[in-house]
Amino acid sequence: MLSGVTGYDLRVLLAYLDEFGHIGPYIAPDHPKFNTHPVFGYGGFVLPAESVRAFGGYFEHLKESLLDFEIKQAGAHPRRWEKKGASLLTTRNHERYGTEIDPVLRRLSRKLNQLGGKAVFYGQVKPVGSAKETGESSADRSAHMLRQVILRLSKYADDRDEGIMIFLDAVDTEPRLAAVSATASFIYSGRPEHVKRVMEVPMQLESHFYGTTQYADWICAMLARSSHFHFVKGSEFGWSTELFRRCFGAGGCISDSKIRFHDSDAGIYSKSLARDDAFHAKVSSASRSAATRPSRRRPTRPFTPGISQRLGEISPELRKLRQAMEDRQRLERNDEGNPVEA
Repeated sequence: MLSGVTGYDLRVLLAYLDEFGHIGPYIAPDHPKFNTHPVFGYGGFVLPAESVRAFGGYFEHLKESLLDFEIKQAGAHPRRWEKKGASLLTTRNHERYGTEIDPVLRRLSRKLNQLGGKAVFYGQVKPVGSAKETGESSADRSAHMLRQVILRLSKYADDRDEGIMIFLDAVDTEPRLAAVSATASFIYSGRPEHVKRVMEVPMQLESHFYGTTQYADWICAMLARSSHFHFVKGSEFGWSTELFRRCFGAGGCISDSKIRFHDSDAGIYSKSLARDDAFHAKVSSASRSAATRPSRRRPTRPFTPGISQRLGEISPELRKLRQAMEDRQRLERNDEGNPVEA
C-alpha cells in the first residue's frame, strides 16, 4: 500500500512477465527453417506489492537449494546466477531430475497463491507460413500479445480496486522494443477505462538481478512446453501438462488467461492447457496434418497485419474443427467466467 505524497492510500499490484513460445514464423516441426514453436505469447505472474519481498526471497532460497551444484560449478553468487526455464524444463531433466524439480515448482506456486498472487498469460497459435505469406510480422505479433496481457492485468487490478505496475525480462530486440513503445499510447489512452489502473509503461529488468523475473521465465517455460504438446503432433512434452496442472490448474491463473487460435476468438484456458485428454490430442493432430503451407493466391478476405487468414478459408476441411474449438470455448467460459474479449 502506497500513501503519503499522493494524499490517499493506494494498493498496488506488481506483475512480472516474459515471453513464451517463439516470436518468429512457424510452418511445421519438420520444416527446415520455421519449426521452433507454433505459439507465441507473454506470461508470468502478478501479486500484491507487499508480498514481493517474501516471494522473491523464497524463490532464491529454493533456487539455491535445487541448483546448488550448478551455482558452485559456475563460481557465481547465487543471487547473480540465473537458470533459464528453457534449460531447466527439458525432457531429459524431467526424466532424470523430475522428482527434484517438480516439487520445487509446486512449492513456488503454492507460495505464490498463499501470498495472494496468480499466474497470467496470453498467447496465440500463429498462422502457418512465413511473414510474407501470413501478413503478420514479429513486431505486430509482439505488440498485440503484450497489449492483450496488459488488458487482462488491468482488468484484474480494476476488479480489486488496485493500481498495477508491470515489469518485463529485458530483451533488446526490435519487436520487443517496438511493442513496449506501442503500449504507451494504448495505456495513456484510457480506453477501456480499466487500463488507467496501469501506472506506467512496462519496464524492463535484467533478470539475473531479480528472482521474481526469473520465476516469470520458469512459468513461461511451463507454458511453452504445455502449449507445444497441445499444438504439435508427436510433441515430446506430454509430461508438461501434469506439471502445469499441479502448479496452476486449479484457479492458479487469472481467469481470462488463454491461448487464442489465430483465426477466431476460440482458444484454450489454463484448465484445458493442463489436460492431456483426447480432445486436445485431436486438435493438435488435425491442425498439423490438415494445415499445409498457405497458397500464394489472394484469400477471400484481405490480409490485415496481426489478424491473418482464417483456417476455413485456406483449408475448408478445418471448418468443423474451428466450430469445435468455438464450442469448447463457450463451455470453458461457463466454467471459468467471462474472459476479456481478445
